[in-house]
Amino acid sequence: MYAGRPGLEAVAAVGHQVRRLPTASPHPSGSLPAFPVAASRGPRQDRHCSWQLVGAGLGPLAFGVGCRRLSGRSAKRAGQQLRSSFSSVAALAQDVQRSEAPTKGTPFTEGSVVTLQVESLTSQGQGLARYGPSGWVVMLFGALPGEEVEARIVRNFKRYSEAGLIRVLEASPHRVEPRCPYFQNCSGCQYQHLSYEQQLQWKQRHVEDALSRISKLDLPPDVVQPTVPSPLPYHYRTKMTPHLQQPPPMRQKLAGKQVARGDHANVPIGFLEESWGELRDFTGRRWKKVIDVDQCPVATEAINAALPGVRDNARRRFAAANDGTSFSALAELSASSPSSSSSSSSPSAVASPGFALLLRDTTVDGVVTDGESVVTEEIPGLGAFSFRAGGFFQNNSSILPAFVEYVLSAASAAPDGGSPALRPSVLIDVYCGVGLFALSASARFEQVFGIEVAGASVEMARENARRRGAENAEFVCADAEAGLRKLQRSHRSRLAGATLAVVVDPPRSGLAANALKALLRLEPSRIVYVSCDCATQARDLQEFAAGGYAVQSVTPFDLFPQTC
Repeated sequence: MYAGRPGLEAVAAVGHQVRRLPTASPHPSGSLPAFPVAASRGPRQDRHCSWQLVGAGLGPLAFGVGCRRLSGRSAKRAGQQLRSSFSSVAALAQDVQRSEAPTKGTPFTEGSVVTLQVESLTSQGQGLARYGPSGWVVMLFGALPGEEVEARIVRNFKRYSEAGLIRVLEASPHRVEPRCPYFQNCSGCQYQHLSYEQQLQWKQRHVEDALSRISKLDLPPDVVQPTVPSPLPYHYRTKMTPHLQQPPPMRQKLAGKQVARGDHANVPIGFLEESWGELRDFTGRRWKKVIDVDQCPVATEAINAALPGVRDNARRRFAAANDGTSFSALAELSASSPSSSSSSSSPSAVASPGFALLLRDTTVDGVVTDGESVVTEEIPGLGAFSFRAGGFFQNNSSILPAFVEYVLSAASAAPDGGSPALRPSVLIDVYCGVGLFALSASARFEQVFGIEVAGASVEMARENARRRGAENAEFVCADAEAGLRKLQRSHRSRLAGATLAVVVDPPRSGLAANALKALLRLEPSRIVYVSCDCATQARDLQEFAAGGYAVQSVTPFDLFPQTC
């Protein structure tokens, strides 16, 4: 979503993964946008470059960003300004975290019913309204900009309140009927009540806001391109991890006895509720329930066909493992049972110590429930990729052909205004996983390298390369910094800046500081930054800008429709 340095393009795909269920947490965690960035570099001094950003997180979204190289003094000044602005954002984030304890001085008491005029949508999918002369912020799920709603205040924080929607008094023309009966109760989706065209526009606006608010870069008004839609707005998700939520500590023994008595048939399996309910633990701390979900409209049809059998089997095995002690003990015993892979016609599942089930749907193997099973996804135009079912692989296969093509086109392009002969001949794919970008690019580059810290993924990447006959692909098992340093030592002549392009696709935490420095030392002619978190990508862009890169274009891809 952001980019920097002479010749950098960033592609960002945005989308939200179904939220994982912590045993006790104020807010469930979700996946955020991913953004690839590509950069091209000219001469060492005063060179011109382009960035493209591609990402996934706000819903399937990808960005392309281009940028030019700044002179030394301008780059230093821009870098100082960016670091300062990010510090302000980081401080604000800390203030928000500190504000999570209710305090006095808010204009409401919990339970108050108020009428609100919704002004905007937050990047987390909540409607945002301001109340009274002070403009006190109230956020609530299920409300859209322009709507007048009646809501109940459910929790007060230091700087804002959260509310639950009671009813819509005046509806937005963009409101549509949600397909899911659990919408607004389940935390998996936030946008099913908003037309898909509007979802794409709001995701673009959220990217624009992150660029201007966090990076503080002086960018052209049209630098963020329209969001690329997912070919499938529903039934696109190829992986689901429904959960059984662990009860509060003082209720675990009671829950275990209920399962021992045969009450396991009613144990909820699904996802955390979206809003705060009345459930509390023995300390008074709020506790979110699991919403029992028997069908999910964003999951593939094959997963939905397998889900009832997987849920029933998990409940039976969970109950059979009990010793009448505690809910935790039951989960541990159930998880220790051997697991197996299966198709939708013969589903099996095991509750893990984290109370999570797995359903992974691939074009070759169907629905598999064993996370250690090796599965294969055949992607049109890109070929077959094998990976472990419980490991990382993009969960919306329908958009991957366009998404990967964008990243590769950005990485292989010549510097702005340059001859095609100046196109990079070597590609490094950092955080390469099982080789999706590196192997897809092997036909366009003389040499491709992949760097990945997970040994199992590196083994799969090498096997994928062998099956494809990609003899020009080499994979290094190391963290990003160590891998870049190793390649620089062993292939110094091949990695000359004018011939090198880099694709980075880091986790939500973004690039590690030392990895970013190691990347800058390579001075690649193009960098494509794929990110799943706007904030950390914006932080990294500050460092790229300080190193002389400038953003040129941003193109969001909507990887997870109906989600924020």
